[in-house]
Amino acid sequence: SVFCSRGFFSQMNPFAASESSRADPARADVNTAARAFEHSNVRRRHSERRLVPFSPQEIHAVVADVDQYKHFVPWCIQSRILSKQSEASSSAIPGQNNGSGAEMNSAAHASSVLPPIRMQAELEVGFQLISEKYTSRIDVSEESIRVECVESNLFEHLVSEWRFKPGPEQGSAWLDFLIDFKFRNAVYQGMSNVFFEQVVKKMVEAFENRCMDLYSRTPRHTRHQGPSRRY
Repeated sequence: SVFCSRGFFSQMNPFAASESSRADPARADVNTAARAFEHSNVRRRHSERRLVPFSPQEIHAVVADVDQYKHFVPWCIQSRILSKQSEASSSAIPGQNNGSGAEMNSAAHASSVLPPIRMQAELEVGFQLISEKYTSRIDVSEESIRVECVESNLFEHLVSEWRFKPGPEQGSAWLDFLIDFKFRNAVYQGMSNVFFEQVVKKMVEAFENRCMDLYSRTPRHTRHQGPSRRY
C-alpha cells in the first residue's frame, strides 16, 4: 500500500523537519502506518489542566483573538473573523484590536464583566501535503471559550473548549483545555493517531508563548495539574 511505503509518513509528519532519521526507516514507516490505521475511525479526545503565569483575563484575550492565530498558532496559515454578535454591540474582546501587550493587559483588567459573544471564523490549516479551510462557531464568555466546527471538508467533528480560573498567586491562572475531534479522511485520522500528543502539546504551548511575548512574562508558574488525559 502507498500509505505503508517508505517515506510516506515521514513526508506527512508535521515534525519531520526537526526529527533525526532512524536506524531502519523502512521498518519505522511500516510500524507507524500500522499504528496509525489501527484506530483510524475513532474520535480522539484530550483534556489537560495547566497553571500559567498570566491572569485569566490575559490568557482569555489571547485565545479570543482569532484574527491573530495565523501569526502564532502552529500550522495555521490564515485566520479571520467572518461575523461577531454580542449582547452589548459596543463591547469588544480584550486584545481584538491588535494592540500591544501592555494595551491588551490594561483592556483585559478594565473589563470586569465580559458579555457573551458569538463569532464565526474561518481558519486555514496546512503542513506538508495538507491544506484545508474550515469554519467554526466560537462562543465566548467571561470564564470560557468554546469552538465548534460547523463547515469543513477536513473534520467530521471538532470541538475545543478553554476554561480560565484564577490561580493560587496574583497574576496566575488555571487553564483547562479540552479537544474532541475526528477527521473525515481515514489517512488524516491515522496520522493524528500517531502525532496526536505532539500536536496538542505544541498547540497549547503556542498560546502560552504568545502570552509571554505580549505580557513580558516568564513561565515560572507553568506546571501541569495531574496527567493530561487522552481518550
